[in-house]
Amino acid sequence: MKVREINLFAAGDSSDITTWSNVPYFFAKSMQAREVKVNRINIIPVDVAIYRLYMRGYELLSALQRKLLKKDRRYDFYRDRVSLFLANQKIKKELRRFPDAEVNIFLTFSFSSHQFSNVPVVHYCDLTYEMYLKSQGRKITNRQRRYIGIEKNNLKNAHYIFTTSRRCCEFIRDNHRLTNVKAVPAGINLETRDVGDGESIIAEKKHHKNVLFIGKGYHKRGVDILVEAFTTFNDRHADTWQLHIVGFGRDSFGELSDNIRCYGELNKSIPSELACYLGLLRSARLFVMPMRAGPLPGVLKEAALMYTPSIVTNIWNVADIVRDGYNGMLVDHASADEFSKAMEELLSDEKLWGKLARNAHSSAARYSWGGAVDEILKVLAAG
Repeated sequence: MKVREINLFAAGDSSDITTWSNVPYFFAKSMQAREVKVNRINIIPVDVAIYRLYMRGYELLSALQRKLLKKDRRYDFYRDRVSLFLANQKIKKELRRFPDAEVNIFLTFSFSSHQFSNVPVVHYCDLTYEMYLKSQGRKITNRQRRYIGIEKNNLKNAHYIFTTSRRCCEFIRDNHRLTNVKAVPAGINLETRDVGDGESIIAEKKHHKNVLFIGKGYHKRGVDILVEAFTTFNDRHADTWQLHIVGFGRDSFGELSDNIRCYGELNKSIPSELACYLGLLRSARLFVMPMRAGPLPGVLKEAALMYTPSIVTNIWNVADIVRDGYNGMLVDHASADEFSKAMEELLSDEKLWGKLARNAHSSAARYSWGGAVDEILKVLAAG
């Protein structure tokens, strides 16, 4: 069956490049490039008055709790009963709007349409809720089991399941005893793959002493470890290097040296911020992320495309993207001392750095959104 029309369900606007690490935007765009009609559906019921009123009340209650009880009440759209109910009502409504869609694709495991429609359901996501909780080493509560159960039911009733990583694919196979699951790595989240002449980029990088971090999740991505590791490394080099941090403002830290620059989040849909983002990737000698937890960030592929070797913690099958001694370096423990030593080893050996930089770009060639979408469409056509 050749797929001609899909309903694409995402938690956010899939026409906005900033939604969920850019994945819905590039997924939808690549589907359309294959002449598939894409009905974009935002699962979050932002257009529903009751939801907006509920969120206003939630925010007021949260502010009151912070003031009186010094307790932070965190909102989780995926694990909130009212939001879940309203989102499912919206899914039912949207299904009636697009009766000719041949497949309902959900870029999440938390929602499905199997209970509302006979149209085949496909999921494409990076990790399940159960996988997330177990990776955090947290004791699972009865409330959390309820939402794990919802996901399990969604997966059990899926026509096909695609994951962005091999680790998630294996988790679903082993823990859910499902065989209709396949790892399809995401593409590179940049509008163009044409980065220019590689030797010119490498020569430009050699004129800079820049180390780069891009990410969200202060503890998860180990920004605190990076700052300490960089400071130790830079002390040995007379403070001649600069660390550029994208994703966090300077107010996220205590006192920082002038050699550490913070940019906050850069929006790829704003030309000036995109130019800054690409300029940082282009000038960086290294991309460093002492991450404590997965899933693997897509920016590793962006860095590789721009001839930037990565130094990253050896967790979550990261070797699928970064191979130690080939296109980057893997560090066994997320510690400042080990990351500082790895930076020293790589940046003190220009020949090794050049080899890893060229290999990084070559290794990025196998990732593309067109290829990911083609693989998904091929599986759906066969089944």
